[in-house]
Amino acid sequence: MSTLLKFLFFSFCIFLFQLTAFSQVQIGGDIDGEAAGDMSGYSVSMASKNTIAVGARENDGNGFNSGHTRVYKLIGNSWVQLGSDIDGVAASDWSGCFVSMPDTLTVAMGAPFHNGKGHARIFQWNGSAWVQKGTEIEGENFGDESGRTVVMPDANTIAIGAPLNDGNGSNSGHVRVFRWNGSGWVQKGSDLDGEANGDKSSYSISMPDSNTVAIGARYNDGNGFNSGHARVYRWTGTSWVQKGADIDGENSGDEAGTSVSMPDPNTIAVGARRNSDNGYESGHVRIFKWNGSSWVQRGADIDGESSGDFSGRTSSMPDSNTVAIGARYNSGNGFRSGQVRVYKWNGTSWNQLGVDIDGEASGDQFGWIVDMPDPYTVASGALYNTGTGTDAGHARVFSFCSTTTNTIQANVCSQYTSPSGKHTWTSSGTYLDTLTNIGGCDSIITIDLTINNNSSSMINAIACNRYFSPSGNHVWINSGTYQDIIPNDKGCDSIITINLTINNTTLATINPVVCDSFTSPSGKYTWTTNGSYIDTLQNIVGCDSLIGINLTVEPINTLISTSNDSLIAADTNATYQWLDCGNNYSVIPGATNRVFEPTVSGNYALALNKLNCSDTSVCQSIVITSLKNTTAQKEQITIYPNPSNGLFTIEYPFTNESKVYTVADINGKVVREGVINKEKTQLDFSEFISGIYLLRIEDSIVKLVLN
Repeated sequence: MSTLLKFLFFSFCIFLFQLTAFSQVQIGGDIDGEAAGDMSGYSVSMASKNTIAVGARENDGNGFNSGHTRVYKLIGNSWVQLGSDIDGVAASDWSGCFVSMPDTLTVAMGAPFHNGKGHARIFQWNGSAWVQKGTEIEGENFGDESGRTVVMPDANTIAIGAPLNDGNGSNSGHVRVFRWNGSGWVQKGSDLDGEANGDKSSYSISMPDSNTVAIGARYNDGNGFNSGHARVYRWTGTSWVQKGADIDGENSGDEAGTSVSMPDPNTIAVGARRNSDNGYESGHVRIFKWNGSSWVQRGADIDGESSGDFSGRTSSMPDSNTVAIGARYNSGNGFRSGQVRVYKWNGTSWNQLGVDIDGEASGDQFGWIVDMPDPYTVASGALYNTGTGTDAGHARVFSFCSTTTNTIQANVCSQYTSPSGKHTWTSSGTYLDTLTNIGGCDSIITIDLTINNNSSSMINAIACNRYFSPSGNHVWINSGTYQDIIPNDKGCDSIITINLTINNTTLATINPVVCDSFTSPSGKYTWTTNGSYIDTLQNIVGCDSLIGINLTVEPINTLISTSNDSLIAADTNATYQWLDCGNNYSVIPGATNRVFEPTVSGNYALALNKLNCSDTSVCQSIVITSLKNTTAQKEQITIYPNPSNGLFTIEYPFTNESKVYTVADINGKVVREGVINKEKTQLDFSEFISGIYLLRIEDSIVKLVLN
């Protein structure tokens, strides 16, 4: 039995899952900055759980504070740099102030101080190096700090924030969206300007797709001084249009919009780092869902742990039910060590997943930035970590998991290989196996195992021409001994030995000739036209006997032609019997040839027999034009004058009995009949039209010509 069939037949009967409290484990080691003062981890972005970009805004690789970006791949349990550093263009650029990876082969970074305007650059991996895609996208005006934030939802779309742009007033800020047209970056729609002076809109931006953008303006005064707000825009095909109203901060000074994150076009997280609901500047994050007409908060505020935490300075949502929140000033592992928390939506409220992820040491400010590529992986930067020097900074990646227990009940054949592939068991019992679950922790599996056995049998089979095995997997055309496999009553292999006898179909051909129709030997078919046909009978061994039938249909031809004083049958291959139509179709003795020469004029028909068929022609009249006298020799009938203008004298010698006579026209229609009771009788035909008439007295027929 095939492995696939066994798998389908023996699906696990019961699967029990029990989950303990979530915790988290670090993936790989710390990703430390290159040198002291780099502030590596100022920005992080994960394209997948195995790929991360890390920005170090004050790295000096291309001049003082030129900044750089590095991309790492997880190989085994180590983060290995992919390609070389992507250095800033010039000193003091702060390149890597913000980074974004839409996929594992594309990375964007912003440099807000390049040339006084700021810019963004996009790079693609060509298999061996990072190559810039298009030219750099420069800021609009001097002092804009364009590139302070950059976000790419895909490899061909980028949103760039310039919080100090003056498009709608001093430091109102703006966002511009660009699309790759195949050769360059082209702005999509107009600038998305901040609402008012000093809003510094775009300190945070998020794009779940290329047609949706969320923008945070933490200094907006919509609900009080520096209450802050977030706005969501949708692309209509020609322009950016705001979706719903502003999402304003709860209170003055909250700075809502410090962070925004959208996992999809209908969900947004808004961070307010200075909210004081759980203590002064504890901070919080609120999640909103679009209900079709407005943004409605989902669940309660997710407040920071304690005063001064600045929780919500950064947030990330990989899906609508998961959010990571950074609190850079939390002191869970020392003063301002920093913290990251992850929350899951359970249908009614937000609940923390696992425990706090605290910074490594005091002052690290871990949680400065967070990013979640999936619901169980989170990355964060600690820009002041001292792993490779003062303020060198680092990034860390964590996976959330717990040890899980599973119980499966398996019924299998012969042997069972454990889910891990490490064990093979051949007898029933209870066993343990260990896998790694989705979070990277142990999944301990208890296996209640039942081992069933294979079976065997033998059959003798007789078939015609070919034999289909019981499983349907084989077809045999020769006698012999074969094997097949089907499931037995336990679902295991039942090995069948087949002693096979193959009998064959026989062939025959017949060539019947018929006159009208032919019924096949089987009686199933009747054919009436020439052609080649096939009929099937059963031969002596019970197989098909195929009969080829070459059928010829020769219908009887009943046509009669005349030639002088003769009647000629058109059918040349029959037996013949001429009939006297005028005497009730009586048989004319001896008239059995194809050609018939009547002695007297009259109407005659022909009966034909051919190929077991018989038919009779229509009556054919004939006038014996070779008659030179009017005397019927057999009976001594004398008629005169003949031809006549109307009166005919008939002399007929007979004894004293009366004789019946009939007179018919040339078509055989009787026009007169009567009785002659003397030897000489005069008949008057003047009432008839001129023509030839036939006088019959008993068996004698005489032609009368009427002028």
